[in-house]
Amino acid sequence: MDQPQGDQPPRRGATLRRVASVIGDFFHWLGDEGTDPASPSTTSANSDGPRAPSSMDLPRARPRTTYWMPCQWVPEEPEEPPPMVPKKAGGANAPTADPVNVYAALANAKEMLETANTPGLGTTMQRIRIDKAMAMLRKIESQKLKEVDMVLVRGQLLVVQCKMLELYFQNQITHKDVLEILHHIDGAITTRIQLRASPAFPQSSKSTSDFQRVLVHMLSDGSYATPVNRQLLLRGLEDNLFKVSRTVKDPLLRVIHLEISCTLMREIFHDSVRQFEDGKWVRAMSLLSSKESALDVLVGLEDTYEAAWADVSVGLGDCGLTSAYKVGDARALSDEFAMLLAMCKASQLLHLGDMHFEDVESGEPEEVFARALLAQDDYRAALSFVTGHDVELEGNVLYRLARFHSKVSKLRAVAHSLYLRAVQLAAALAPTLPKGEWYLKCTEAVQAYRDELHAKDAKEWANKRKPILEKMKDEIQKLECASSMKDVSFAKFVFETWPPKTEGPKEFPVQATVSLSRAEHLKIIARYHTDKNSKFGEEWLVMCEEISKALVGRYNLTKDM
Repeated sequence: MDQPQGDQPPRRGATLRRVASVIGDFFHWLGDEGTDPASPSTTSANSDGPRAPSSMDLPRARPRTTYWMPCQWVPEEPEEPPPMVPKKAGGANAPTADPVNVYAALANAKEMLETANTPGLGTTMQRIRIDKAMAMLRKIESQKLKEVDMVLVRGQLLVVQCKMLELYFQNQITHKDVLEILHHIDGAITTRIQLRASPAFPQSSKSTSDFQRVLVHMLSDGSYATPVNRQLLLRGLEDNLFKVSRTVKDPLLRVIHLEISCTLMREIFHDSVRQFEDGKWVRAMSLLSSKESALDVLVGLEDTYEAAWADVSVGLGDCGLTSAYKVGDARALSDEFAMLLAMCKASQLLHLGDMHFEDVESGEPEEVFARALLAQDDYRAALSFVTGHDVELEGNVLYRLARFHSKVSKLRAVAHSLYLRAVQLAAALAPTLPKGEWYLKCTEAVQAYRDELHAKDAKEWANKRKPILEKMKDEIQKLECASSMKDVSFAKFVFETWPPKTEGPKEFPVQATVSLSRAEHLKIIARYHTDKNSKFGEEWLVMCEEISKALVGRYNLTKDM
């Protein structure tokens, strides 16, 4: 057999046809051997002579023998497929539909939709019937219709699509259902856009209200899916609406797109808050940082859509959306992201400062100063991030910065001011006070510093008071001699001998002649209190101290009685 010339191999179909031709010739040759009338096959075995020839014994025509000859393989020319004409729904190439068929299809679709609402019917059967109604309407939609008829068909189609979505949301959706729901939502959005583009479409139709209700239910109620599946569904819908909202000026779709984006961002924010409260501020900061660019895009979209809403004929108030989204939510969410991110950064700097502070306490002497400066820089940077955001975290940073000045830089006054600032900051949390270690340490440090100052001032005043007492020895002795008098007489003696220099009447204010009441005692004591008489000189202050001691002792006796 000659091999085909060229680089092309022989075709397998041609080879098989040649083999079949050879086998056929062989069987025809076998058949030609039994055509002789004198052969034994023409004589009966039970008869004495030859039998009469029958139609089976007639000589057959010898078939034409086909001889196989080697040939050269010639490649076949591929046939060109006929040109494909794209099908356009309702276009010039579409068949024209009979109005009677259109109304009949609408009636059948409505009837199929009503039967899907039969009580006791399973979810699978309901979906099958709604799919049939959708297929009927799609078939009619692909034909060439009048504008009015097309609006009727697409309006009913949108109602059927919304019914299918409501059927999905009645039960817990699975991961497989998410893809089907996104497919139906995409079809419903396309149908709505086509309807809004038609001037014959009434904006207050049932299909529009059904579409709004389905989308609002999907956003407001999350009981139809697990958090993971709901997030997948919202992300898929966000991608579809992002493409549509850039080209179509539909206020409803733009509001839904913004609300879905804000909902997803808010869920990320809440997840970050939970991570931060659990002490996992590194993971929270990573999650927030990964969404900063997406949040900036969301704020930009809000600004763009807000400017575009003023140009469209149908405003947000006319679309009947009962959504929780308000213009400005994206900016508010951006501020919350920035606040939480600042708190995470402050926590990170606080952690680094603690590490450097531990090195200051237990490190090498030659590295103490450098480590101390690093700790101070970390604490100051953390304070700049957290000021005005979180009271608990800000107080914690103030405590560490005050501890640094108290133990490392030895600036007791600066440390006390920071301790006091942290304690005063905790008053913003009233009536509940912080329970952290930082608050207890701050209060103890403030009280210790005050006690130290008070003891120091008392010691200095005692040293100043000794020479004054020696100088006023006669006046003090005169006061001691009057201690045996009755209360009224003693108080009157004090008023006459040492008249008070504070504001008030100079004469004795009591009319009683035997004893003084508690209120009258307190009025007289207040006139000689040291806080009110410190500005009249040190000698008068020492005299007021001795008079107050005597009056307070008499008041305590009346209080015990």
